[in-house]
Amino acid sequence: MRYRRRRTAAEPKWLSAVAPFEPWTSFGFGCVPRLRPNAILLAAAGNSLRSCDRSLTEVPIIFSVYTIIAASSVTAPVIGVLVAPARTQELLVSARTWIARNNQIVSILILKMIGLVIIGNNRTRL
Repeated sequence: MRYRRRRTAAEPKWLSAVAPFEPWTSFGFGCVPRLRPNAILLAAAGNSLRSCDRSLTEVPIIFSVYTIIAASSVTAPVIGVLVAPARTQELLVSARTWIARNNQIVSILILKMIGLVIIGNNRTRL
């Protein structure tokens, strides 16, 4: 309902608050433990691994694949900046504009996905 009532696409406060961060400040901010969607998904994944019958060799492989996929969202832009800074900056500015314009719908979709993962995880245990 809130999304439908929205009249202007104002930049979210959190996005303007982190924009002036320096590289080390951004690194520290990213390392601070917080309740983020990927942390919730990691907890759900760990919970499902705990309850399944996997061998001792399969679990580290599963965690490695998850870690690689999760880290790619950070490493891809960093590598992009090192390889082609101008092109990467253009893409990141474009992504930032898109996120600012569609902030609420993205949040809604992420929360729905987390809910579906948790429900699906629990339904398989029935």
